[in-house]
Order: sequence, then C-alpha cells, then structure tokens
Amino acid sequence: MKHFLAFIIFLLCIFSTYSQGWNSKSNLPSTGRREVRLFDLNGKLYLVFGYDGTNLYNELWEYNPSADQWVAKSPFPGNSREAGVAFSIGGLGYAGLGWELNQSNSLRDFYAYNANTDTWIQKASFPTSFSRNTLHGSSGTKAYVGGGTRGTNIPYSNQFWEYNTLTDTWSLLGVLPFGRRSGGIGLSHNGIVYFGFGHDGSNSFNDFWSYDPINGNWAQLASLPGQTRLQPSAFVINNNIIVGGGHTLGTPAPLSDYYMYDISSNTWSTICSPSLARRSNTKGIAINGIGYITCGRPVSNVMLNDLIEFTNVERTIDTSICLQNSITLKSNVQAATYLWNNGTNNDSLKINTTGLYWVRATKNGCIQTDTFKVTFTNFNLDLGPDTTICQGNDLRLDVTQSGANYLWQDNSTSSTFTVQQSGLYWVEVDISGCKARDSIRVDFENYPIVDLGKDTILCEGSTLNFNVNNLGASYLWQDNSISSTYTVQQSGLYWVEVDINGCKERDSIQVIYQLSPNVDLGPDTIICQGNDLRLDVSQSGANYLWQDNSTSSIFTVQQSGLYWVEVDLNGCAKRDSIQVTFQSNPKVDLGVDTAICQGSNLTIDATRVGASYLWQDNSSNPTYTVQQAGLYWVEVGLNGCVDRDSIIISLKTPPKVNLGNDTSVCQADFWLDATTTNGSYLWHDNSVQSTFHVTQTGLYWVEVEVNDCKARDSILVSSSNPPIVNLGDDKSLCIGEAIWLNPVFNSLGTMTWQDSIVADQLAVSDSGNYWVELKNDCGTARDTVSVFTEDCDCRVFMPNVFTPNQDYLNEKFEPVTKCNYLSYRLKIFNRWGTEIYKTDVPNEGWDGTVSGQNAPQGSYVYRIEYSNKVVVDKVLVGTFTLIR
Repeated sequence: MKHFLAFIIFLLCIFSTYSQGWNSKSNLPSTGRREVRLFDLNGKLYLVFGYDGTNLYNELWEYNPSADQWVAKSPFPGNSREAGVAFSIGGLGYAGLGWELNQSNSLRDFYAYNANTDTWIQKASFPTSFSRNTLHGSSGTKAYVGGGTRGTNIPYSNQFWEYNTLTDTWSLLGVLPFGRRSGGIGLSHNGIVYFGFGHDGSNSFNDFWSYDPINGNWAQLASLPGQTRLQPSAFVINNNIIVGGGHTLGTPAPLSDYYMYDISSNTWSTICSPSLARRSNTKGIAINGIGYITCGRPVSNVMLNDLIEFTNVERTIDTSICLQNSITLKSNVQAATYLWNNGTNNDSLKINTTGLYWVRATKNGCIQTDTFKVTFTNFNLDLGPDTTICQGNDLRLDVTQSGANYLWQDNSTSSTFTVQQSGLYWVEVDISGCKARDSIRVDFENYPIVDLGKDTILCEGSTLNFNVNNLGASYLWQDNSISSTYTVQQSGLYWVEVDINGCKERDSIQVIYQLSPNVDLGPDTIICQGNDLRLDVSQSGANYLWQDNSTSSIFTVQQSGLYWVEVDLNGCAKRDSIQVTFQSNPKVDLGVDTAICQGSNLTIDATRVGASYLWQDNSSNPTYTVQQAGLYWVEVGLNGCVDRDSIIISLKTPPKVNLGNDTSVCQADFWLDATTTNGSYLWHDNSVQSTFHVTQTGLYWVEVEVNDCKARDSILVSSSNPPIVNLGDDKSLCIGEAIWLNPVFNSLGTMTWQDSIVADQLAVSDSGNYWVELKNDCGTARDTVSVFTEDCDCRVFMPNVFTPNQDYLNEKFEPVTKCNYLSYRLKIFNRWGTEIYKTDVPNEGWDGTVSGQNAPQGSYVYRIEYSNKVVVDKVLVGTFTLIR
C-alpha cells in the first residue's frame, strides 16, 4: 500500500472555503415547496418530497450541475410526504420516513434508489413512528437518524438509530446527548457525523455536536454565534460546514444570516448571504466541492423553487509541501476576480519554489485576502508491495532517511522493523516537519503438506493414484505435469513439488512393479454330456488355489458349475473364473425305413428348440420333404452337442385310373369302369364297386387304392343341346392379307369346314363362300359367310397430333392416303364446337392459325367427307391435339 502521496494531497487541499460566491442556477421545473430532501449520486443532485401549502409530493428530480439542467426521474414509490430523510451510500440513494400533513400521519417506509437503472427498491422500515423532521447523516456503509417527532404537538424523541446498508437492519444505539430534538441539521464529513440546532417543542437551539461512529463518542463543538434556529440549510465543502437561514421557534419569519464552521479549528465565522437569503424549511447539499441550497419559504405562505450555488474563494495557512515538482493553488469560485502577490489575476497560481504567497478575491462586494508560506521538502517513502512470506522466515523493513524521525504502527521509532507474523504494518517518516506514511500488508503462508507415502512394490497391471491437493497451490511433477493428481503405471522414481504463494515443499517415492501371473481359464463354456474339460494354469514358481481348496496347477471339470483359480507369483496374486455347463445330447429319430407311393411325398421332421440342422444335401431346415427313393440322414446340433439319424425311403407304383374324357350326351345311360387288379374303390357317392352306372349329367369320380397307394380320376358328363353355329357377317380383307374365321357355337361336337378340315377356326386369304358344320349326338348345324378382297391402299388415315412450331416437321394437320379423292372437304372445330378452318382442296391442310394468329395448344375436332375409287361419300369424325 502506497501512502507517501497522501500527505501531499492533504497539503494541496489545505485551501478552506471561507467566502461568499452565491450564484443562481436553473429553477426546479415544478411547483415551489418546502421540506424537500436531497441526496447526491455520480456528481448529480437528487430532490425528493416536499409540500407547497396544499399538496404533498413524491416526485424525484435529477439536477446535472455541468449542464445546469433538471430531469424528472421515477417517482418515490411510497406516499407523497414532507420532512423525511435522504442520503447516499455506496452508489445508492436512500429516502423515506417523513409525514403526511393532511392525514397527520408519520411514515416509516424506506427505499433505495439506483440511478443507473432509475429504479427504487424497498428496504427495512424505520422501527419507530418518530419519523418527522429527524436529524440524519451517513458515514461509510451506515446512516444515523436521531430525534424527530410523530406530528404536530406530539412529544419529541431523543432516540439515536443506526441503519446498516449491508444488512438492511436498524439498530438503536442509545439516546442523543443533547436531548429531545426535531428540525435540526445532520450531515457528515471524513467519517464524522455532525448534528445540531432544531427545537424540542418549547425552545430552539444553536448547539453543535459531532459523533464518531468508530468509537461511538460524542463531542460538543462550538455553538453557532447567531440566533437559535430550526429548519436551516447546511452543507459541507472544503473541510467547512456552511449553515444559514431557518427560523426561531415562535417566530415564523425566516432568518437571513449565514455562517461557516471550520472543522479543523472548531470556529465559526460570518459569510456573505445569497440574494434571497431570508428563507426557512430549505435544504442544502454539496457536490464536487460546490454547495447548493434549494426550495423553502421566505414567508409563511410563499414557496420557492429556486436553486442557488455556493462557491469559495480559497486561502491557505503556512505549510511545508513535500513535493519535488511544482504545486498549483486554485480557487473553485466562479465569477470572482483575483489578485495574486505576483500581480496576476487568474483563478490559480503555479508554485515551484519556497516562499510567501497571497491572493485577494472579490465577489458580490465581498473581499477576502489570504496569505500562506510554502516550503518544499523532498523525500520518498516506499515499504514495497503487499507480500506473502513462508512460515519460519521474517521480513526486514528499512526506511532509513537522513535526518528523519520514524513512527511504526506499534509506536516503535527505529528506521527498521522486522515482521514475524501476519498483519498490516505502517511507518510515518518525518523530515523537518514534512511527513509521509506508507503501509504494507504481510501474510505468512504455511508450507504445503506433501506426502506421497513410503516406497512401494506393485503388481503389474495395477495403478497407484496420488492426490496432493492444497488450496491455492500450484504443482510440478518429475515429468513437468502440473495437476494436483498423478497416476503411476510403471516402475520409477516419482516426485512432486507443491508451491503455495512461493512456499514450496517436495516429496518423492520409489515404485517397483512386480510381474503378475498370467491366468486365463477361457470363456464360459458348454460341454456335451460324457466329455470333460481340463483346466491348466501351470506357471513356473507359482502357487495355486482352486475353488475346492485344491492346489494343483491342473483341474479336470466333470460336472456343471462355477470354477475359479487364484495363482500367486512372487506375491502378486491373480484370479480367473469360468462357468462350465454340461449339456445333454439332442435325441434324433427319423423313424423306421419306409416306402411311399410314387408321386406322393413324405415330410421328415427333426425339430428341436434352439437346434441347428444339416441334411444329406447340406440343407439346414428342421424338416425335409422326400419325393423319391433313397437314403436320407440329418445331423442335429444343440448347444454344441450333435446327434445323427438316417432313413431309407422306397417307392410303390400307384394304380392307373382312367374314366375317359369329359363328354356331352343327349341322354345319359352308360357305365364307368375303374377295375384294377387287387384294387379297392371309392366313388363320389361312397359306393365301392369297380363300375358305376351313369344315368344323368354331372361330375363323377373314383379313387382306386392298391397296396396303400391311391389314384383318382373324374369325368364331367353334360347334357348336349341341338348344335348352333354362327360365322357372323360377311368379311372383307386386303389383297395379300389373311383373316381367321372364328365360329360361335353353343355345345361341344365335331367342327368340320367345307374343305373337310376339322378345327375350331379357319384361316382365309382369298375371296369366296366358306361354311362350317357342327355335329354332335343331338344333331348337325351349318353356317356360311362370304369373304371379299379389296385394295386397302385407298384407306384414309388421320393423325392424332401435329406441331406447327416451324421446325419443318409435322407442320400441318391433313389426312393421309395413297388414293386420289373423287370428292373432298375438311373442317376443323375448337373444343366449343366453333368452326375455325375448312377446305375443299386435298393436301392443303391446317397450319394451326386462326385469322392469322396462332391457335392455342389443346384438343380440336376434325370432320372429313370424301369419295375415292373404293368408297363413296365416306365421313370420318375424330379429335387431335395441337402442340407447339
């Protein structure tokens, strides 16, 4: 911690405000009022509460001194009020308490204001109802509130409260040493809180007091030299307290005298008053070394909304300046005139030599002359930065300066000091009255605890984990890794160095890995019943222990169970286990050798749940279908166990049965004969003779069995009608082509053509008359057809699409024929039936336009009327598609 500049800063700020610079600033842009409350944040003034004689307010106004501008902010969230409290601590403004005049109601609610977010947050309420016109001030993180009243003509309080902003709590500290009081002032400076003036309902006062929050001591200070008063304005600038205005109890007319209290000398002096000095129930505050008073009342029923700024002409006392370079003395009073001892009239003077200096300041008719003597003395003081030392060491602080006196924090006076324990150490060095102070924080750090354990032997495959975690430490292992943990996996010397704030401790360990035995009983296994399993873990120099406490290197398994062995080699033991299950062999039985009828089949089934199969032809299904003689076998595998069986299949010849072709009769009366040697019979009606008499139409069948082999045949007997045959209309064919004549008939029979060909159809390539005759038991029928030949080249073909897109392909829609027309007319219609084209000229065709414009794509209808050497007055109608 560096403090040698602190004394220089103090000397630079010796200038004390003694004077009279009052200036009007922008008025509050709202109604005039009394009993407002002020606090400051970030170099700006904030005004809240007030009473205008009729209305109470909860408005919050922000004033920016650099811009001389007011801005409305988020209103105070509680009820409108007057005579509350307001102060700023830790970057927040605080406001609350006060009185609702119209309701005669004391208010205790309390809020904090954040200027950065323009928001209010409710805090703990004031514990008592004595909340009107309390005396209040703040110091550090705490505020102090004392006295106050509940309302009109109600006894006054002498309680003294402390509010802690960190814990949001109120604490009663005791009573005010000056008794019950209301309407006085409360403010703070350099950690000290000042209270004074006010009244107790019977008398008003001019006494003045200070309170030191550190030790809780009260001290009575010099009383105000003017009249006793309540509701004055007050603020602190440059180590001085400015007090003025207010009124005396029983005399409501405001006072106009103003005073300055010098904190360092405990003296009061009169200063110039502002132009509108006579006012009461007003408030004051200082921001950046400039004081402000605002609002209040000059007479009983008039309320002010003005803002007056107070700046100072500065003076100094004789002093020594501990500085190598120059110092600038500067006034912060605006609109004053100056005269320095060197004849200059600026508001500041730069000094770099020892000497006597004076300045005369004039403003608003008020003149102040100050003299001061400056002596430059040069030396430096530095205890060094805050530091940490390892436990068991010490730190020697040496501030030796020629001709200096020394004072350490323990009141020792040597130029050196030896630090042996943690703490804050400071020294003040005085050279010819020029003092400088510096301090240093020294902390002693314990050495870290590091223990890797004793040297050790590990079995191969195992690991050793170290954790040397120390809070706030850094780590360095032998391989330059820096984690707090380390895992050992091989033989070697391992060490770690732990560093906490420069305090280092190291430990090491030797780790040796011993070979471990190799033990592997293999995977769990299944053995077929009747076999055994030999487990062998033999290793040179090893000891063995099996699950049954046997100690051989070999173990023979003959039944199901869990088997394990532990092998110990050079003190390293390793264990393995195996689950052995003995499985019964699957049973396979394909049955006895057998014969099957030729043409039939036999399915052999070897199915076992979970099994696999292998047949003689390498197929793998659980069943096999036999259709011919031979040797058949299957191998069945189940859980690694196998069984096999085989069967011989021979074939038997089935009987032959033939009832003849299906037939049609006019009158059913005949016998069906199925007689076969050694056969047995079963007809459709369950009769069992070898023959059957048919007397009516229907489906008849018989099943014949010989040596367990069966055969079946059936015949459909239908009733025949007198035959009918029809060759249809006369036919035409193109010269050189052929057509088929397909007669239509009503019953079965023999179909015979005119050229004695027996067939169901006849190919014809010449013109002529053709007949067919159908004959069956019920009679004979005949039909004749004439066939003509023609020249087919004269047929007309119409396209179904054309593409008039100027690619010289398919550009026109026109009929195609190889014959000349005797007459011709072509018409084109759109889809709505409107005629869009016609021509009587053959081969002219339509080009896809209508009135010179392209017709749209789509479907169209054609009608063509023509005659040629083959046809007369032929008409064709159809559709086609235009595509572009």
